[in-house]
Amino acid sequence: MFRHKKKSSGTTNFGEDIKQEAESSFVKCFTYPTLDAESLTSASSSDVFTSLPWQDPELQALKVRLNETKSLLSSKDIAEWHQHTSVMNRAGYVIPYVKRHVRPELCTQAWCKFYEIQTNFPLIPCDGDEFNSVHLCEAPGAFITSLNHYIKSVGGCKKWGWLANTLNPYYEGNDHTRMIDDDRFIFDTLKNWYFGDDNTGDIMTAGNIVKLGEVCRRLGNVHLVTADGSIDCANNPAEQEQLVAQLHYCELIAGLQILSPGGTLVIKMFTLLEDSSVCLMYLLCQLFHQVNVFKPATSKAGNSEVYVIAVNYRASQPLEQFTRFLGPSKPHTVMYSRDNISESFMQQHRQCCHLFVEQQIETIVRNLRWFENMSTEEHSRMERVKQCCAWMYLERCHLVAIDNNQRVVPDFHLVDRDHHKSSPHLYRGRKRHKGSFVERQVNIQLPWQQRVWQMQGYDVCDTEVTWLQGHCFVDETDVAEWTAVMGQPVTCISSSKFSDRQLLQQYNDLMTNAQCRNQVTNVTENCYRDGFISMMTHLTRHVSTDSGDTIQNWTVVNLGQSSGAFLSHVQQHFPDNVKILPSVPASCGEDRESEEGRKIIWCLEGDNPDGSSEDRIEWGNRTALCHLITVLKELRAGHDLVMQTAMPFTRVVTGVMFLVYSLFKQMTIFGSDNGSSELVYIVASRCHDTPPPFLIDFLEKVKQNMEDITQSPERKMLLEFIPIQALCEANFYTYICSTTNQIVKKRINFLIECEKQSLEEKQD
Repeated sequence: MFRHKKKSSGTTNFGEDIKQEAESSFVKCFTYPTLDAESLTSASSSDVFTSLPWQDPELQALKVRLNETKSLLSSKDIAEWHQHTSVMNRAGYVIPYVKRHVRPELCTQAWCKFYEIQTNFPLIPCDGDEFNSVHLCEAPGAFITSLNHYIKSVGGCKKWGWLANTLNPYYEGNDHTRMIDDDRFIFDTLKNWYFGDDNTGDIMTAGNIVKLGEVCRRLGNVHLVTADGSIDCANNPAEQEQLVAQLHYCELIAGLQILSPGGTLVIKMFTLLEDSSVCLMYLLCQLFHQVNVFKPATSKAGNSEVYVIAVNYRASQPLEQFTRFLGPSKPHTVMYSRDNISESFMQQHRQCCHLFVEQQIETIVRNLRWFENMSTEEHSRMERVKQCCAWMYLERCHLVAIDNNQRVVPDFHLVDRDHHKSSPHLYRGRKRHKGSFVERQVNIQLPWQQRVWQMQGYDVCDTEVTWLQGHCFVDETDVAEWTAVMGQPVTCISSSKFSDRQLLQQYNDLMTNAQCRNQVTNVTENCYRDGFISMMTHLTRHVSTDSGDTIQNWTVVNLGQSSGAFLSHVQQHFPDNVKILPSVPASCGEDRESEEGRKIIWCLEGDNPDGSSEDRIEWGNRTALCHLITVLKELRAGHDLVMQTAMPFTRVVTGVMFLVYSLFKQMTIFGSDNGSSELVYIVASRCHDTPPPFLIDFLEKVKQNMEDITQSPERKMLLEFIPIQALCEANFYTYICSTTNQIVKKRINFLIECEKQSLEEKQD
């Protein structure tokens, strides 16, 4: 029985006209008749992807009408339009009502859409004690938590197993514009997520689809597959269907190779007007006993989104002929010729398209009519419709709360909307476009020079470097569970767990287009002078307070192949006070043995990386790891460390910094004073103890794996060697993100200033 507060009475207090309008949001469904035997035989015997593209005149006419209607929105500011359509959305109160009365786990629009689908269609088989589901393009995970809520609410003793796939939010080569970088649920359920053999999570990679099938077979029979993938088409809305066509094809074939006979497939699609969509729907009608197209009430009525629910999989066709066309690029041919598709199916398909396109056009026209022209009375009436629709949703779905221990992750943060403000999760809100469609098109086409002049830098606090109290602990049982993750080489840092999304996007824009980026900066002591002074002041204060030593008793041991900015600083400012030993062990071993009683600082510096972006990333990962191994073999309790690395964008470089944090009592990270260098310095004070042999052994194995993969014909890169959960330890993660963002801001300021100066010189 549906639970609600006693003072509430559901939909009984609303008039019939209000209830009828609310009811209209819940009846958007079309069911295809079962294909006749002749059509099934003809289709199954046809060769696929041998036909040139074709068009259906009636469907293309619908597309023209829809795009003409959409074009009326081109001059509307997208933020203002979204705000207006939220007001006009009949189901706009469903999510807050559900959160208030049921408090579900990870309650989003996707959660509500999928719960509505579950209520209307038989996704879970009635027989058997075991139920397995696989969820493609699933981030952030709301379909999974919605399914769990349904299973726990309805009852039954089914043993549920699930596996999910999505673009890996931790793979630095995944562009944030292509993925939902909200990992609140993923972070705590990583063992259930499969990111492919290349660690990208890209379902449009044929190899990942094949490997996914192998992994799912270990799960057992798969009764349900969902696919909720999409691509941001805001800058080309007229061709949304064409842009997502290959993604839908890959999702479909991946789902079919996973699904067991009798299973159900749920896949998100959009308009179904192009030949590629017609062919996909025809294939589904061949392979399933029932195919439905459904638009949930909680799916905004003004968009093209629909869900195809295909029930009772026949598994009657071999899929080998379809797998040859998997991949990111759409074939130049189409799955079926027009002659291979029965006319009876086309008639039904046209009816389906008319139903959903007409409803979408009607909604857009209605929203336009009330844009900036909505009376108080109409606004009040719309409020009543939205309230009624929310209660109607709750009643239709028979929603009840479940106990906290019945959640997938019994953790409050997936319920509490404010928890993310202090958590180590990639939850940064929805990506918002700005301006009207026309304005965005103009901005996209702006010449680089004009874009540069519009850029503004950031205010960066030039304070002393900040220090982080170290963890001083490395657990052998933890290290035993760590493993080296190899995957597709990262060619560009398009996203990072450890940097702000917008900052990184602007930084990449400058690194890609700025002509001054090719001007190699001569990294000298002056580039880091303020950081060195602050760092040395801190270490001096610490030494004189804790041990009674003075700077005259310092020894800096250079473990690198050359002297860098720090050694230059020491030689320039402390020529008589600090003893510097060379890096060749044979010549300095005795000197090092005689350093007892002096403060030891191990120093490792490198040159600025050259080459392509991919080369610099690989260099940064390799150098950071190798430098760490070198220094760990020399470290003893009380020693300090100065090490130069790449910026902590990647899991590998950040992993190196995490180990420094784990071994020393204090650490700091700082970049060049003016942002002129890509390199940063890690400075760590007072090693807690001699690094344990098990840690050095593990890192040596990781290094060997990294070297082996470079010799292999298989192009892969070391992507991770410490689990992401460890790297998100609260104090460390907060410090790394804050420090990285400050360094990136300085770097952006430097590149903007240099590029503007370069453009001015050309004009002169």
